[in-house]
Amino acid sequence: MENKKIFEDYIKKNFKERFVSIMDGFNLYHSLLLEENKKINLVSRKTIEDDFWSLHYLDSILSSEIFNFNNKNVLDFGTGGGLPGIPLKIIFPKMKITFLDSRSKKINAIANIVENMKLEACYFSKDRLEDFQVANHYDRFDYIVCRSVKMNESIRKSIPKIIKSEGSLILYKSKNIDDLNIFENYKTYDVSKPEIGKRLIIEIKKI
Repeated sequence: MENKKIFEDYIKKNFKERFVSIMDGFNLYHSLLLEENKKINLVSRKTIEDDFWSLHYLDSILSSEIFNFNNKNVLDFGTGGGLPGIPLKIIFPKMKITFLDSRSKKINAIANIVENMKLEACYFSKDRLEDFQVANHYDRFDYIVCRSVKMNESIRKSIPKIIKSEGSLILYKSKNIDDLNIFENYKTYDVSKPEIGKRLIIEIKKI
C-alpha cells in the first residue's frame, strides 16, 4: 500500500491536528466507492486499488494548497465518482457542495455514498452544465471545480449564470491545456507531485 502511505504522510504534514478524522473519512469513502464502482463505472476499473490514493484522492485535494473552501458554496461539475468533491468535503467539512453530472446513475451512486458517509450540506443534480440553473443570485457558487471535463464555448457561456461575480472556476489539468484558449486569462498553480506527475490547478476569474 505504498500510495496510501504517501497519502497518509501528506495528510499528516498538512492537516496534522485532524489526521485521524480525515483518514477515517477517506477510508470510508474508499470502501464505499469501490462498492459502488462494481455496480456502475465511476472510476476506471483498470485502476489498481492502491493507485486510488494517489491518482484520485491526493490529486483531488491538491487545490487545498491554494484555496480554502470552508463556508463556501461549491459546484463539482462532472463529478463522476465524486471527484474532487467528496475528498474536498472531507478536508473542508464546512463547505456547501453540489454534485453535478449528466448521468442519473452516477448521481444516484454519489448520493448513496454521501448518505452513508453522513456528510452534511451536500446536494445533487442530474443535469448538463448548459441546462443547470440556480434559483437566485444568492445561490450562485463561489467556486466551480472540475477535474475531468474538457472546456468548450458552450460551457464557458453557461458559467457566468451560476457563479458569483467574484467567483472562480478551478480546473485540474495536466499537460494538455489547449481548451483554456477560450478564456481571456487565467492563473496557473503548479502542484505536480512525483506520485501523480504533472498537475496544474487553473484558476479562472474572468469568465
